[in-house]
Amino acid sequence: MTNPIISLAHIQTRFGSQIVHEDVSLDIPYNQIYGLVGASGSGKSVLLRVMIGLIKPYNGNVTILGKDIQTLNRHEKQKLSFDIGVSFQNGALFSSLNVAQNIQMPMKEYLDLPQNLMDELTGLKLALVGLSPDTAWKYPSQLSGGMRKRVGIARALALDPKILLLDEPTAGLDAISAEGFDTLIKALQESLNLTVVIVTHDIDTLVAICDKVAVLVDRKIIVGTIEELLELNHPWINDYFGGMRGQNALIGKKLRSAKG
Repeated sequence: MTNPIISLAHIQTRFGSQIVHEDVSLDIPYNQIYGLVGASGSGKSVLLRVMIGLIKPYNGNVTILGKDIQTLNRHEKQKLSFDIGVSFQNGALFSSLNVAQNIQMPMKEYLDLPQNLMDELTGLKLALVGLSPDTAWKYPSQLSGGMRKRVGIARALALDPKILLLDEPTAGLDAISAEGFDTLIKALQESLNLTVVIVTHDIDTLVAICDKVAVLVDRKIIVGTIEELLELNHPWINDYFGGMRGQNALIGKKLRSAKG
């Protein structure tokens, strides 16, 4: 597993004359957590959609698990989709379906399983994300924001993927809930040997659980640990990570490491 699990090579994304990304290259190794951050409008969520083939780049290549996704036929793309779980902001659950039906959607689309086995798997997925079995019969409107996000991850894990992509997973959560969510993501990554990519504005998440951070600035990408990024003395990076919130998060991480 020396090759990256996800590789973006010289990606250019544009909408008409508007260039969002220009010559973006990024290699993400197996079994790590990468944060993706940048100013509003820098194209973080767009890049996430490029990774999974929802948006075709104007130039460049996306390789996942050694496969160039732009060259795959329909059957090959479907097979690859088993290995990629995605949870968009707020879980993106179907309001007319209960939790079990939401989680079972990928199973019904791609697998031929009896209903009792899908119900059993649903209970296992809910347990993985820290939710009780009775959650299965509730509707999204009956859940808190944090619970909806957890259900979104349970659905993303329905087909036992190798890659988990998360779009703003802690947005809208209070500090305690956000910390619990960070702990959940880290525990899932370690227990399931996942590669996780997180699009986030949350500095605490980036500091607490990300092995490296990819920063979208000037239509390009810069990758490193937060400490390495700060050494580059880039104005936006300094403002983002060098401010009070960033420094407090880094100090908190050092204190936790010292106690550990």
